[in-house]
Amino acid sequence: METTLEQNMEVARVIEMIKAFVHSEGYFEDDKIKYLMAVAGKMFSHANFQDSAAVLNPGYDPVKSDLIRKQAKGVQLFAEFLKTLKECQALNDKVAANEKDIEKIARLFL
Repeated sequence: METTLEQNMEVARVIEMIKAFVHSEGYFEDDKIKYLMAVAGKMFSHANFQDSAAVLNPGYDPVKSDLIRKQAKGVQLFAEFLKTLKECQALNDKVAANEKDIEKIARLFL
């Protein structure tokens, strides 16, 4: 699939909107990301428990466990996405600081 500059700019704009929202809601904090990962783990465990207990419940629908697993995967991926956004922001900050240092050094020789 080919990409265009316009499409890339649109994706970047959406990511920046998501980043601004999650930052304003405090989800860039390490404890929130760890919490989301813990929630995903508990959801996976819950789905596994439901599957194990299915023999005791003749009306059990295994699709419910599949749904819980998909939701857990979504929460897990969201937490990983937040962690990656946070790491990117830290690298952006580092690049900006390095550029300022380079500019200061360049001024010394002008």
